[in-house]
Amino acid sequence: MLNLNKKSSQRGFTMIELIVSMSVITILSSIVFYRSRSGERNFALRRSAQVVLQSVNQAANNTLSGKRHDGTVSQGGYGIHFETGDNFITVFADCNQNNTFDDSGTAPSCVESPDLGVAFPELYRTIQLEPFMRISALEGDSSINQLDITFLPPNALAVIRPLLLSEDEVMIEVENTQEGNVIQIYVNKAGATRMVIP
Repeated sequence: MLNLNKKSSQRGFTMIELIVSMSVITILSSIVFYRSRSGERNFALRRSAQVVLQSVNQAANNTLSGKRHDGTVSQGGYGIHFETGDNFITVFADCNQNNTFDDSGTAPSCVESPDLGVAFPELYRTIQLEPFMRISALEGDSSINQLDITFLPPNALAVIRPLLLSEDEVMIEVENTQEGNVIQIYVNKAGATRMVIP
């Protein structure tokens, strides 16, 4: 005979237990996702800082190798142009030898630019930073919003414009606009670079 009063030994989850379990899983998943997104953005900041370092080195190497710009060799070497707020940087050929970036001009060629005293379009390459990254400060002074570092032939010594207080090096700060953290890149007059994470 069957005993109907005996409680079954099998028991399932109650609705409250299921809701609590799902809530805990959702919270833990959110924490893991947020941390992975934050780590990804920090990695993007480091990659953007590396792009700045590589671009400075590219400008110096272009000067040392006598790289051609629009068919002629730039007598003023190559440089790199920064502007605060930009999410890109510019590598340029200093055709008219004024140690600054000129994006337009009427000279017939790069090599004729200094003799004519007229600028030639000096844009060699624009390099985009990662999304949400930007140049946030130059030289640590909010009054400076543009900076040019030009490497002069034949030995690629750097000329920095403008250079405040006759410093031997200049700072370029790259910022992650979502997180607010920064990396600072320093370039000295010999063209040596270093990266600092404050």
